[in-house]
Amino acid sequence: MGEAEDYRFYWNKKWDKKKPEWIVAENDNWEGNYIVKYWSTEWKDIIKEYQKKLDDIGVDGYLLDTVDSY
Repeated sequence: MGEAEDYRFYWNKKWDKKKPEWIVAENDNWEGNYIVKYWSTEWKDIIKEYQKKLDDIGVDGYLLDTVDSY
């Protein structure tokens, strides 16, 4: 929830050169993971799309990682 990952389906390759304003910085401890402004509308939309994809394949639970980022 609190980080975007550059290997996920939603990652836009143009973000490799210019990150959207809701991406804060790369996580120093996890290469390819980016701290996000999780309250951003754009990020929320990405998460909702991701949730829909998971629901569509029958996932019955979620691990909400880095929810303590605030």
